[in-house]
Amino acid sequence: MPEEQQKLSVEEIVEKAFSYFETFVDRDNRLDGVLLEGLEPEGDGWIVSIGFNGKRQETSEPANLGAMASLSGFGKKTTKTVREVRHIYLDNEGIFQRIG
Repeated sequence: MPEEQQKLSVEEIVEKAFSYFETFVDRDNRLDGVLLEGLEPEGDGWIVSIGFNGKRQETSEPANLGAMASLSGFGKKTTKTVREVRHIYLDNEGIFQRIG
């Protein structure tokens, strides 16, 4: 009779996903704002979504270039850091499947 494998708790699954994230994504990048974004069961495993502030930045052009717009602050370019998410796929035993 095959030995039944031990399923991990949700906390252990999340901990393993963060460990894989540090190994494969974060590495020596020292990413900011690393947070758990989502946790979903999928078939025989889990999708753990981890978000972070990436290195890319987006600059938006002003919508209105008139004098009133610039006085009110609407006529300025804005730059923001792009938030990125990586999905870590694990089975119920916490074994790495893939990153999406």
